[in-house]
Amino acid sequence: MTICPTKTELSQLVTAYGWLPASPFDLRHTGILATKDYDTAVGPKTASLWLSPAGAGQFRLAGNYCSEGRNVLSTVSGYCWESSSHHDLQATLEKVLSQIDQNVDQSYARRLLLGRSATS
Repeated sequence: MTICPTKTELSQLVTAYGWLPASPFDLRHTGILATKDYDTAVGPKTASLWLSPAGAGQFRLAGNYCSEGRNVLSTVSGYCWESSSHHDLQATLEKVLSQIDQNVDQSYARRLLLGRSATS
């Protein structure tokens, strides 16, 4: 099985944002794109970024980060196409990764570490 060019490009772009690309095996055989560890009050916790088919030539970027038994990234997603330019892929990725950081920073254990309240 080969890796879709969009997935390959995105897996290279994420490194500039502190994310670790998935292994070549995972890129080839699963939907995972990358992971990132966040320091929290209970120790490091890992977020994952996934790319899945969303229609003919379309892909959905989505994340997973569990806090208090729920995925705090369940509302975070972005869409790109096989034909997306490098610029468009980067813009979509930046938007999604920014939303991921914001949502993770609002998770309970992360807020404790950062010294923030739920309303800050």
